[in-house]
Amino acid sequence: MRAIALSTDPKELEKTCREAFDTIARLEKELDWLRRQVFGRKADAVPPPPQPEAVDLFAHEPAPAAPAPGKETITYERKKQGHGRKAFPAHLPRVVEVVEPKDEEKVCACCGNAKTKIGEDVCEVLEHVPQKLFVRRIVRPRYACPAHAEEGVAQAKAPQRFIPKGNVGEGLLAEVLLSKYVNHQPLSRQERNFARMGVSIAVTTMVGWMEAATERLAPIVERLRQKIIQGGVAYSDDTPMPVLKEGKEQGAHRGYMWVYSDGRGAVVFDYTSGRGQEGPKAFLAGFTGYLHSDAYSVYGALHGEGRVKPVFCWAHARRKFVDALRGGDERARRAVQWCDRLFLVDRYARSKEMSEAEVLALRERVSAGMLSKLDTYLKGVETYVLPKSVLGEAIGYLRRQWAGLRTFLGDGRLSLDNNFSERQIRQVVIGRKNYMFCGSEEGARRAAILYSLVCTCKILGVDPWKYLAEVFLVLAESPSASPEALTPLSLKPHLV
Repeated sequence: MRAIALSTDPKELEKTCREAFDTIARLEKELDWLRRQVFGRKADAVPPPPQPEAVDLFAHEPAPAAPAPGKETITYERKKQGHGRKAFPAHLPRVVEVVEPKDEEKVCACCGNAKTKIGEDVCEVLEHVPQKLFVRRIVRPRYACPAHAEEGVAQAKAPQRFIPKGNVGEGLLAEVLLSKYVNHQPLSRQERNFARMGVSIAVTTMVGWMEAATERLAPIVERLRQKIIQGGVAYSDDTPMPVLKEGKEQGAHRGYMWVYSDGRGAVVFDYTSGRGQEGPKAFLAGFTGYLHSDAYSVYGALHGEGRVKPVFCWAHARRKFVDALRGGDERARRAVQWCDRLFLVDRYARSKEMSEAEVLALRERVSAGMLSKLDTYLKGVETYVLPKSVLGEAIGYLRRQWAGLRTFLGDGRLSLDNNFSERQIRQVVIGRKNYMFCGSEEGARRAAILYSLVCTCKILGVDPWKYLAEVFLVLAESPSASPEALTPLSLKPHLV
């Protein structure tokens, strides 16, 4: 640490001390934030307000004891909760195992006659059999007439396979894909799992399966992208994705996985090698309407064109005030409370299953007034807040994004936050912690295709394994099947 020459001028010395104290306070808040990120909870829980009756250890006189509260008797009735273990689901198959006593124990020692069964005790134990593979042996008999060779040979056509000339069934292919992109098992780990089952399937073989599968699934994902473009309301977010790159000294390149959705029945991931505006502009080409996102500057290129209206996230704005409150600045509590009331209004609308017009009317009647009161409160506070403090930065963020944060007041379809996108991106984040990186940029693009279908199935309540297996079967028999007919929403009635 370099030495600092202190001035002998009292005013300069006072200024230096004030700057030092401000720096120490800022660093302490940053250290507290970093500690919470490493060791604490990530939820945006609001710390409780200071209790006035708390004992001050540094007070000259002890605080007076609070008067003992009066006692009252309260009685009420409630339904008695059952105890013991819950019964196992009835749809599970039962394998009956009868444990008989020894033969000599079933004979009466007094008279020598066989004892009679008078009852039984039954208990159930949930058991598991490891996953098993089986081989489909497809036999196609040939028939011919011995007396008339000119009639030729009769034989059924071989069933079509999703991967021509491949020896992998549609069910196993779906299992391999979902094991990686739903259960987050890298292919190397799957290879060891298959080895324990007595089957050797190399990682390179599974990579070939994934390449063939994603090539034929890409048109379905493109159809989902078109649905988002045509929807008028979209959600977007991004997360880093390390990718191995040839010739790079550091080994891995920092790419990005973007997620786009209409919030209803279509989720599409898109990989880009950088975080510039080229990716969102290319994906959302032709989109006109509202875009939910954070305040990342890249989206500003879309907003500047006029066809995309920004809808910024109140969860992000609230989080900054929560950070200030955790740092001990009680002035942020009022702002957090106004944010909570905004969310409470929308939660009420969802509980009543209001239509879009009813939601819009409710926001105009209630939420708009809350925003005015929040604005008034912040105007009275920000004069006394340092711009570089945590609270000052929270207020500055709110001021800069105020127009985009108010957009939700103009349409009942819009959300207060962008949490829907963050929930989808979590699938990639959890997977990234397991397989660490993608082997190539082409592998990252294949991952984007599979994440798109998996997350779309999840928000629609469709089993991803059943969906992929069904799509593989359909494409095996009808390679030119319509992508629209193979989207999760179109196949949902047949799979649920």
